[in-house]
Amino acid sequence: MRLSVLIACLSLSCWAVSPAMSGFALRALSRRSEAGVVSAVLRQIGRVASKQPRHTICPTCLIQGTPRVRTRAVKGSVSRSKLRAAVLARGLPAEVASRLQALTFARSVLFQTFRFEVDSLVRRGHYETYIGAGRRLTDSDTVEFGVVHSVATGQLVAKTTPVRRRKCKRRFFIKRCRSWTDRVPRGLTAQELRQVEAALRHSAVASASAKLKRLGIRARSRRQAETAVESEKFDLDFQDD
Repeated sequence: MRLSVLIACLSLSCWAVSPAMSGFALRALSRRSEAGVVSAVLRQIGRVASKQPRHTICPTCLIQGTPRVRTRAVKGSVSRSKLRAAVLARGLPAEVASRLQALTFARSVLFQTFRFEVDSLVRRGHYETYIGAGRRLTDSDTVEFGVVHSVATGQLVAKTTPVRRRKCKRRFFIKRCRSWTDRVPRGLTAQELRQVEAALRHSAVASASAKLKRLGIRARSRRQAETAVESEKFDLDFQDD
């Protein structure tokens, strides 16, 4: 038995884009633009983030041990006419490409799609999400986008229901009975499914946030290094004069 829940949400918002950004490179994000896309995705992550529900991860709760999480980030800049092909070429699904194609009529887009599954045969929960942002540059056909893909998988605890049993035997005129309790395997209740989803969602979104924050730190470090080099070069030029 396999239970699948597919839900996707899309939200649009407008960003103020500086005219100075109109000289944006077509193939690679500049340091400033890279930081802008990462910040936009982080804002969207903040909107969908949730707390870890209590009593869900433990040997006797709902999920055995910490969920395994895989996360990757994709970003780029292309012309609007090549946006869908560029998104698909980076290994992202058609659903994400469709969300980003809203940039054909919108200045910016923020979105999240996710898929939650529970496989009762192997007792495994699976939560996969794509969180992204994109914007169309002012007075330009160029679109820049960033998407983080995170997958959380957890091994579920086998749940059982206690069932009372009674068996009697008659030997001659004597009837002897005994009673005991069996543990009958059962599926997860609706409330338990919501708790499993919330726990896996928390792990996936937290990993996505950590990944993008590391990217943001690296981007700031590169910008600071570039600024230091430019400043040093200016000082040397000034001294030569």
